[in-house]
Amino acid sequence: MEEEGGMHFCALISRPFGFGECLTYDYSSFTEADFDKNADHRLITDPVVPHGLQDQPLPDGPGCSRVGRRFFLMGGLQFSSGASKINLLGLSTALWSFDADASPPAPGLRTRPRPCPSGFSLTLRFCGSMELGRSWPVGVPYDDKLYIFGGLGCSASLEHRRSWIEIYDPLKDTFLQPREVPKYVAHMSPSCYFLWDNATTNQSLADGKEHRKKTLFMLYDSNHPRLLSYDVEENCWEEFDPNFPGSRVGNCRRNLILWGRDTLFIIDHAARWSIYDLSSKKETGEVQVQGLKLDGLVIHAFCQCSSEDGPLTFFIFMEGASDKETRIREYLPYASVRLVREGKNFIATVTSEGALNIGDHDHVEM
Repeated sequence: MEEEGGMHFCALISRPFGFGECLTYDYSSFTEADFDKNADHRLITDPVVPHGLQDQPLPDGPGCSRVGRRFFLMGGLQFSSGASKINLLGLSTALWSFDADASPPAPGLRTRPRPCPSGFSLTLRFCGSMELGRSWPVGVPYDDKLYIFGGLGCSASLEHRRSWIEIYDPLKDTFLQPREVPKYVAHMSPSCYFLWDNATTNQSLADGKEHRKKTLFMLYDSNHPRLLSYDVEENCWEEFDPNFPGSRVGNCRRNLILWGRDTLFIIDHAARWSIYDLSSKKETGEVQVQGLKLDGLVIHAFCQCSSEDGPLTFFIFMEGASDKETRIREYLPYASVRLVREGKNFIATVTSEGALNIGDHDHVEM
């Protein structure tokens, strides 16, 4: 989101757990103005604690999404901690949320400790149980509701198909009727999405054709590189492109950013992006980002557009270098890239680059 000080980013940081310890989460918010700060300064973070269940282990690998100011954690791998070990119990059905506004305003990057007399934590509120346990589901905020897709793996039974889509209404604080999906959809593993306002013809008139817009959920299947569309109003699925370009770096999280009506940027790696045209269903070009000090795997990407014909500003966050033995990371590398269209091509310029010190972590959701 865009606020005073530029783009405002929210991050949920999962902290590693050692032998016999439980996974913990921290939350942080910062703006692009913080990019200029020294990486030796630690980003301020606040612990996220389940209400009334401080000793209960939080799930590993939940799906994360945001509806308005509320941050949601969906499912995950549920562990039970003992005196000396952690046992995997299975997939969690829990839906948690916390109010991002509850965090006191952070002035930017500062060294710890933070001056807070009694300490501060964000309280996770239990919203209810999903019908199915899920790990890494995709949450889509739409029409003030949270639509929860997948996270069930490839072996979906008929029972799974009937509840493959679950819908939570934060305003009414309740789950709505789940939706069944076709068999070919139930076996997909959605890893990312974007919303597409597609103009469709719904009625033929004597003096021409009437067009209406409908918003389609476009979900990428990481098991079999393909793009599926879901019409939420009609509850209708379509295999939009069974030959959608796959990732050059294997089965990774992808960043699909729609610009204009039909142009889709596919950002897997920092230095080389693909351009896909939704109308022709073809890959139409590339963006070469020259001058990057670090060409890493992009875990999150965001776009800011000043006007329809103006330059685009992309903020990309990369996977940081990890310890070879523990696979633990300390820094979150980033780059700000300005994109200008010249004819059919896009010219990319790196405007800033660095790394945010967020402390030891194994995963970041933004």
